[in-house]
Amino acid sequence: MKKISLYTTEEELKLDLPKVYEFTYTPLTELQKGTVGFVPLFDDVLTTALVEGYNIFKVRQAVRQEPKAEAIENEFNFRLNKVSAQDVQVNMDELLQEVDADLTRMSNITIKDYLVVWDQVGKRFLVDGDRGKAEVCIQHLHNIFEEECQFKVLMTDPFLVQPLLTTYISDKYALPEPFVLDSSVKLGKKCPCGKKSPSANITIKNEDISSQEVLNHLAKNKVVHSLGLDYDGVIYFELDHSFMINAISYEAELKYKDDVALDAQDSFIAELTPIMPELSKIIDKLQEELERVK
Repeated sequence: MKKISLYTTEEELKLDLPKVYEFTYTPLTELQKGTVGFVPLFDDVLTTALVEGYNIFKVRQAVRQEPKAEAIENEFNFRLNKVSAQDVQVNMDELLQEVDADLTRMSNITIKDYLVVWDQVGKRFLVDGDRGKAEVCIQHLHNIFEEECQFKVLMTDPFLVQPLLTTYISDKYALPEPFVLDSSVKLGKKCPCGKKSPSANITIKNEDISSQEVLNHLAKNKVVHSLGLDYDGVIYFELDHSFMINAISYEAELKYKDDVALDAQDSFIAELTPIMPELSKIIDKLQEELERVK
């Protein structure tokens, strides 16, 4: 997993795994604008894998690009002028629907696969993707539980989190063990409460982010928007002020080493087995930190 969008629930839920096969992916029809469904993790019929304590799925989303308004208008006017010249009456609404359907059918299709992990103990979904796109996956994942359920995206107000991230730099004792600062930081203006945050306008990489240069920026009322963290020397990532976990990388001891004796399924499980418990520990620790500032 390279980035993580988190979705949590307080409910006691039980997976109904046979339902996975009821909600498999089917390609878009000519007039569909979007579809989503489960696809095999491997080349065979296997649709889900089990790593101890975690269910792993792959979800495919296909989206047909919306025709541009200008293209619809131009094609509509062209057809309207054509039928008008023939002195034929036309239903304007029907003509517009026809144009939209024809242009939609000719539009490009974007297909994206997402790795999705159900953390049985943490009662949360980890989606390997940005929140906006991950939201579609979560809506689909409701279908595979025995009970009706609600999931809430774990997203924070930057107004609350920016001071916390900033303190990790300004106070060397503030960052909980076993986290240490990594070598990247994004700085910018402080976000007003409940408002959209201004974009970061200072990026520092591959440097000591507790350096005097960074401290000088903080002294000028800049705050941290995104912070590189090192978890116990084995996982590195960037945490932003909305609790999005980005740019995840792994130390060699956690990286899977190819084993020709294992098939695709066993190799996949062997790759995730050491990683998932460590990611869960990171998320647990970070959630504890968030509770302190809420």
